[in-house]
Amino acid sequence: MSRNSVSRNSLTTTAAVVGLCLLSGAASAATLSITVSNTSPNLTYTPLWAAFHSGAFDSFDAGSAASDGVKQIAEMGDPSVVQGELLAADPGATSTVIAAGGIPPVQPGETATVEIDIDPLTQRYLSFLSMILPSNDTFIGNDDPRAYALFDAMGTFLGPRVINLTADLFNDAGTELSDTANAPFVVGGDGAANTPEGGVVHAAGSLADFNGLSLADGSVFNFGTDNFLTNPDRFVLGQISISLVQPSAVPLPASAPLFAAAFGLMGAMRLRRRRAA
Repeated sequence: MSRNSVSRNSLTTTAAVVGLCLLSGAASAATLSITVSNTSPNLTYTPLWAAFHSGAFDSFDAGSAASDGVKQIAEMGDPSVVQGELLAADPGATSTVIAAGGIPPVQPGETATVEIDIDPLTQRYLSFLSMILPSNDTFIGNDDPRAYALFDAMGTFLGPRVINLTADLFNDAGTELSDTANAPFVVGGDGAANTPEGGVVHAAGSLADFNGLSLADGSVFNFGTDNFLTNPDRFVLGQISISLVQPSAVPLPASAPLFAAAFGLMGAMRLRRRRAA
């Protein structure tokens, strides 16, 4: 092998190594637009807590006792505790709360949208939780932490997608006995009071106990228009719509163009030397 060939190969190898070093610190990123809607004529739900994680966070399991975080969501619509549980299970996860204007819960006919930056390699999966109103501890959420993959293993977006919030996602936390006097969102109800149940998470039951009661939004509840027990997979509370706003890559370091120019110049100089030899 000639000396020029060795030099040329060494230059190519060096350039490749430096290029890999420059790229190794670059992290992929994407901005998602998340819209929630309520298409139910009579059910309301609290601002939706949406978590984006690696698949390591399992918010609940049917047949097991609810965590403190799920209990707070199911009884009060409060995501502060489950947020801590998310980060304990997956420190690289992120989350957002999606709320409509006016009275915080997402009421019939309302929609709400947020945008959030996601790492598609480490925050591939979506989990969500929200309290259904009126109720004592009925909530909506996905039992399987990997049920909703938004990106594949290479970070490619798998959407746009629409998730129907069907009644087979409705759960009873098993943490509070049904008592209309202790239910939030009911006029005259004391949501801070409760009678512990000591049960496990299970499929949601009837809300007929709330029939005829006045709600905080001024409506009167009628379970007959929202009876999700007969065909839960066909009853749709609303939707979560997810679209990609902007995929991007973290920019290369500012020195990258200088390295590229330097390698180009070195190559040109070596080529002139070989021709002159």
